[in-house]
Amino acid sequence: MIECCGFLMAVENGPCIVLSPHYRRIPDRIKLVLNALPVIFLPVQEAVGIDFHCRPYPIEPLHPALAEYSDAETADSIGARDFPVPTGISWKDIHLHFIDMHTLTCRVGASQATFNYADWGMKHARTGKPDHSWLLLALLAESGGCFYPRWEGSQVAAGDRQKKSRLAAALRRIFRLESDPFTFDAERKAYLARFRISPETRSSQYHRRLRG
Repeated sequence: MIECCGFLMAVENGPCIVLSPHYRRIPDRIKLVLNALPVIFLPVQEAVGIDFHCRPYPIEPLHPALAEYSDAETADSIGARDFPVPTGISWKDIHLHFIDMHTLTCRVGASQATFNYADWGMKHARTGKPDHSWLLLALLAESGGCFYPRWEGSQVAAGDRQKKSRLAAALRRIFRLESDPFTFDAERKAYLARFRISPETRSSQYHRRLRG
């Protein structure tokens, strides 16, 4: 990696951007050398995800060196089906209701439509079943819009936060909203949905909540 960076800077006579799949497996000695060079080191896994349609989406705000590429997003990146989102809405105006584990209705003002997980690009590429983003959406419906990450270990917690970030990025694309669809409740140590979401009424958890 160091040799490649040195060659590129010698040929181009300028700084370069290094894209790595992840950061953890880069030896510390290489990190130190890269930090001393005019190099921007970007761990792709921590900033960009790939959806079912093989399109990149930002998990977290992009580095300024790559931010310009986020503007190239087209309407096709919203998913297989577009939704007529009214202008001037916020997350509190959105209501999602699961019909079953594969389908939900989406109501925003006077607009309402029915979607399945594939319509929103939440289909696992290998199995064809709902992916983690759709399953997390269903979990939010069952838990009244609350997501409690597992905090018993840094890797587990980071994985849960990444799942939340991927779902947040997908929802921002679908509804064309820039703000985060989740807020963090420090007292409950949970992420709370800023939109309304409800489960299918046949759900056992739904009826347990009614009885409780």
